[in-house]
Amino acid sequence: MGIPVGTGSGTGFRLDDLVVRRAARVDANQKKVVAELRIVPGVSVAVTSGCGNGFPDLVVGAKGVNILVELKDPDKPPSARKLTPAESRFMECWQGQYMVALTADEILSEIFGEDWTPYDARQPIFVG
Repeated sequence: MGIPVGTGSGTGFRLDDLVVRRAARVDANQKKVVAELRIVPGVSVAVTSGCGNGFPDLVVGAKGVNILVELKDPDKPPSARKLTPAESRFMECWQGQYMVALTADEILSEIFGEDWTPYDARQPIFVG
Protein backbone atom coordinates (compact mmCIF):
# COMPACT_ATOMS: atom_id res chain seq x y z
CA MET A 1 0.00 0.00 0.00
CA GLY A 2 1.42 3.38 -0.98
CA ILE A 3 1.58 6.67 0.84
CA PRO A 4 -1.85 8.37 0.56
CA VAL A 5 -1.94 11.75 -1.13
CA GLY A 6 -5.01 13.93 -1.00
CA THR A 7 -7.95 14.57 1.27
CA GLY A 8 -7.63 11.50 3.44
CA SER A 9 -11.10 10.37 2.44
CA GLY A 10 -9.76 7.16 0.97
CA THR A 11 -10.44 8.35 -2.55
CA GLY A 12 -7.11 10.15 -2.99
CA PHE A 13 -4.15 9.00 -5.02
CA ARG A 14 -1.36 6.87 -3.68
CA LEU A 15 2.19 7.64 -4.69
CA ASP A 16 2.67 4.10 -5.99
CA ASP A 17 -0.27 4.67 -8.38
CA LEU A 18 2.03 6.92 -10.40
CA VAL A 19 3.56 4.52 -12.88
CA VAL A 20 5.92 5.90 -15.50
CA ARG A 21 4.63 5.18 -18.97
CA ARG A 22 6.71 4.86 -22.10
CA ALA A 23 4.47 6.62 -24.61
CA ALA A 24 2.51 9.43 -23.00
CA ARG A 25 0.76 12.01 -25.12
CA VAL A 26 2.72 15.24 -24.88
CA ASP A 27 1.26 18.66 -25.62
CA ALA A 28 2.74 20.23 -28.76
CA ASN A 29 3.95 23.29 -26.81
CA GLN A 30 5.69 21.36 -24.01
CA LYS A 31 9.19 21.47 -25.51
CA LYS A 32 8.94 25.23 -26.09
CA VAL A 33 7.54 25.96 -22.63
CA VAL A 34 10.23 23.85 -20.93
CA ALA A 35 12.99 25.58 -22.93
CA GLU A 36 11.61 29.02 -22.02
CA LEU A 37 11.41 28.13 -18.33
CA ARG A 38 14.91 26.65 -18.23
CA ILE A 39 16.60 29.82 -19.48
CA VAL A 40 15.26 31.85 -16.56
CA PRO A 41 17.85 32.10 -13.78
CA GLY A 42 16.73 30.40 -10.57
CA VAL A 43 14.03 28.25 -12.18
CA SER A 44 14.14 24.44 -12.19
CA VAL A 45 11.92 22.24 -14.36
CA ALA A 46 11.21 18.52 -14.16
CA VAL A 47 9.23 16.98 -17.01
CA THR A 48 6.74 14.55 -15.49
CA SER A 49 4.34 14.07 -18.38
CA GLY A 50 5.19 10.37 -18.51
CA CYS A 51 4.01 9.60 -14.97
CA GLY A 52 0.42 8.92 -15.93
CA ASN A 53 -2.72 8.64 -13.80
CA GLY A 54 -3.38 12.38 -14.07
CA PHE A 55 -0.05 13.52 -12.64
CA PRO A 56 0.75 16.97 -14.11
CA ASP A 57 3.17 17.51 -16.98
CA LEU A 58 5.75 19.63 -15.16
CA VAL A 59 7.12 20.37 -11.72
CA VAL A 60 8.52 23.90 -11.68
CA GLY A 61 10.58 25.21 -8.79
CA ALA A 62 11.74 28.74 -7.99
CA LYS A 63 12.06 30.96 -4.90
CA GLY A 64 11.64 27.95 -2.62
CA VAL A 65 8.28 27.10 -4.21
CA ASN A 66 7.40 24.01 -6.23
CA ILE A 67 4.31 24.11 -8.40
CA LEU A 68 2.77 21.24 -10.33
CA VAL A 69 1.75 22.36 -13.81
CA GLU A 70 -0.74 20.74 -16.14
CA LEU A 71 0.20 22.12 -19.52
CA LYS A 72 -2.40 22.62 -22.22
CA ASP A 73 -1.85 23.57 -25.87
CA PRO A 74 -3.11 27.11 -26.64
CA ASP A 75 -3.41 26.21 -30.34
CA LYS A 76 -6.20 23.74 -29.59
CA PRO A 77 -9.80 24.86 -29.16
CA PRO A 78 -10.93 25.29 -25.53
CA SER A 79 -12.97 22.08 -25.73
CA ALA A 80 -9.76 20.14 -26.49
CA ARG A 81 -7.95 21.73 -23.53
CA LYS A 82 -10.22 20.29 -20.86
CA LEU A 83 -8.70 18.20 -18.11
CA THR A 84 -9.02 14.46 -18.53
CA PRO A 85 -10.96 12.62 -15.80
CA ALA A 86 -7.65 11.46 -14.28
CA GLU A 87 -6.24 15.02 -14.34
CA SER A 88 -9.40 16.35 -12.69
CA ARG A 89 -9.23 13.69 -9.92
CA PHE A 90 -5.57 14.49 -9.28
CA MET A 91 -6.26 18.24 -9.12
CA GLU A 92 -9.14 17.72 -6.66
CA CYS A 93 -7.02 15.56 -4.36
CA TRP A 94 -3.73 17.47 -4.49
CA GLN A 95 -3.09 19.60 -1.39
CA GLY A 96 -0.17 21.62 -2.75
CA GLN A 97 0.38 24.22 -5.46
CA TYR A 98 -1.15 23.25 -8.79
CA MET A 99 -2.04 25.16 -11.91
CA VAL A 100 -3.18 24.66 -15.47
CA ALA A 101 -1.15 26.79 -17.89
CA LEU A 102 -0.84 27.47 -21.60
CA THR A 103 2.48 29.35 -21.61
CA ALA A 104 5.75 29.77 -19.72
CA ASP A 105 4.77 33.36 -18.92
CA GLU A 106 1.63 32.16 -17.11
CA ILE A 107 3.74 29.83 -14.97
CA LEU A 108 6.37 32.48 -14.23
CA SER A 109 3.71 35.06 -13.38
CA GLU A 110 2.22 32.61 -10.87
CA ILE A 111 5.62 32.06 -9.23
CA PHE A 112 7.06 35.57 -9.34
CA GLY A 113 3.83 37.59 -9.22
CA GLU A 114 4.29 41.30 -9.83
CA ASP A 115 8.06 40.83 -10.06
CA TRP A 116 7.68 38.99 -13.36
CA THR A 117 7.78 40.82 -16.68
CA PRO A 118 6.94 38.72 -19.75
CA TYR A 119 9.86 38.45 -22.14
CA ASP A 120 10.69 37.27 -25.59
CA ALA A 121 12.48 33.96 -25.00
CA ARG A 122 14.64 34.56 -28.07
CA GLN A 123 16.30 37.52 -26.36
CA PRO A 124 19.11 37.05 -23.84
CA ILE A 125 18.30 37.67 -20.19
CA PHE A 126 20.68 39.91 -18.28
CA VAL A 127 20.71 39.63 -14.52
CA GLY A 128 22.16 42.70 -12.88
